[in-house]
Amino acid sequence: MKKLMIVILGTMFILAACGGANANDSASTGGFDAEKAANDYKVCAACHGSDLQGSKGGAGLDRPISGLAKEKVLTAIQEGPGVMPKDMITGEAAENLAEWISKQ
Repeated sequence: MKKLMIVILGTMFILAACGGANANDSASTGGFDAEKAANDYKVCAACHGSDLQGSKGGAGLDRPISGLAKEKVLTAIQEGPGVMPKDMITGEAAENLAEWISKQ
């Protein structure tokens, strides 16, 4: 019984030390999930560049999108201005991505 308790306590200690993603992690990044946003941005990178600085694709996308207001980015995601398709990302993922772009 004593060995079992040591194993359980040891496991708890190791798990607590390793940590993991939780709801409090987003608070430290300003209320958004940076890892998820960066992953979702891969859909956008072909036109807007992997560094959010635009690309030379000829579609008028040679301007940086980093630092734009969250509301402006969210509207663009939802409405798809110009040749950009609308709603490529939707719901909370779109809001998260817009917040992330605004903070870059």
